[in-house]
Parts: sequence; structure tokens; C-alpha cells
Amino acid sequence: MDRGFSLIEVLVAATLMTVAATGLAQLSVVAMRVNDGARSAAVATLLASDKLEQLRGVAWAELGPSPPDALFENTTGYFDAPHPDFIRRWSIESLAPGGAWLLQVSVIRVEAGRVHDSSRRRSGEARLADVRTRKAS
Repeated sequence: MDRGFSLIEVLVAATLMTVAATGLAQLSVVAMRVNDGARSAAVATLLASDKLEQLRGVAWAELGPSPPDALFENTTGYFDAPHPDFIRRWSIESLAPGGAWLLQVSVIRVEAGRVHDSSRRRSGEARLADVRTRKAS
């Protein structure tokens, strides 16, 4: 009776272990990317929510329409950088003269000093909107 393993059995086992280890390594990389995207999305949503809450708190008489492209370009008075990795933009639009405002906030991730095109939504970014109406007296 033979004792031990043949060379072919050892090579097959080593190949199977290599394939399994490579698959696990790729899975780790994918999991890290997904976690980074989830973290970015959470931060972006928090920053957008914070700004939307600030806009809701502005007195009615102080609200006025923003320039048309304020949500897509860095427009003075309608953007800031509250976090090193994000730029936050907002716009205010009249829905009904004297009756309602559309408040929108977009938080865009900055990577390597470059701001992505904000007309397309990317992972790790957030856009929130709210309608503010005048309270009945």
C-alpha cells in the first residue's frame, strides 16, 4: 500500500488553495471599496441634511431665489466646503410666488482636488430637497 501523496495530488491541492486565496483577496478589495462608498454616502447625507436644516431655519423674508446654476457650479453665497472631501451646494427656487420655496442641497465628493460633474449622481454623494411653505396666519 502506498503511503503519502503523489506529486500530482500535491500540485492539484496547491492550485486549488491558490485559486481560493486569490478569490478571498479580491473579495476583501471589493468589501473595502463598498465600505468606503457607504462611509462617504453617510457623511454626504449628514452634511446635506445639516444645510437643509439651516435653510429651513432662515426667516421667510430673508429667502430669495438663487442663480439658476447654483446647484451645479460653485456660486458665491451658495456653496461651501464643510469637510475636506466634500463641497456642498444649495439652491432656492420659487414654486409659487409668495407661497412656497424649493430648497435643494447637493453634496459632491472631491477626489484628488477634482470636483466631479454634479449633473450625474455618484457613489458617496447626496442630494436632498424640501419644500418650505408660508404658514397660514
